[in-house]
Amino acid sequence: MNPTHLIEGFFKHFQQLGGTWRKAKVGHVHPEQQSVTLYTEDNEKISTEKVVVACGAFSKSIRGSGSEHLPLGTERGYLVQYAQHEDLLSRPIGFADQGFYASPMNQGLRLAGVVEIDALQKPVNRKCIQYLQRCAKQQFGINSEPDTDWLGYRP
Repeated sequence: MNPTHLIEGFFKHFQQLGGTWRKAKVGHVHPEQQSVTLYTEDNEKISTEKVVVACGAFSKSIRGSGSEHLPLGTERGYLVQYAQHEDLLSRPIGFADQGFYASPMNQGLRLAGVVEIDALQKPVNRKCIQYLQRCAKQQFGINSEPDTDWLGYRP
């Protein structure tokens, strides 16, 4: 299992259907009757009939979209991954009493599910990473440091 490959497949299909992708930091959106105009932070103007602005927890930063008025908080999700231990499981398993999931991935064994509500600009909460490391040791006997740890933001 590799979530990146899944997203790459969606993206390829989107392009095959005629979709175009452009990476730009949008500062302002101006919806019109039959179109929408985006203004990037580089003062570039982009007009189109349809647009998807995918910025999740960062949505409040786009003026004119309406999302700047929503009471969005930020859920911050953590994971750790151990590259040499992907063969410990054959399918994802949830540990309800400890509040995490373990999943075999192409990149290794992934432990995730620990979340907190906090601001976007706050630094990584190392206690969440350390908790997942303790879970890896307790449930799977993994004593090594994770090859990857990660913090993702959700609105």
